Amino acid sequence: MVHEPNLRAVKMLEELFNHYVSHPKEIGEQARKRARKVGRRRAVCDYLAGMTDRYAILEHQRLFGIAP
Repeated sequence: MVHEPNLRAVKMLEELFNHYVSHPKEIGEQARKRARKVGRRRAVCDYLAGMTDRYAILEHQRLFGIAP
């Protein structure tokens, strides 16, 4: 089913978002500077939007040790 991979992707992005909002030192320096101007949540959204799919999957595996 096509819907299942989409649900896994949404879950993975939610987990990454929540992690980076709680641990802002783990996002890039430019994103941290941007957070001071636009807010942490917006900067994390932009940081995630700039990730390739492959990088987001690898980051999720690195942080959580499991596949989404």
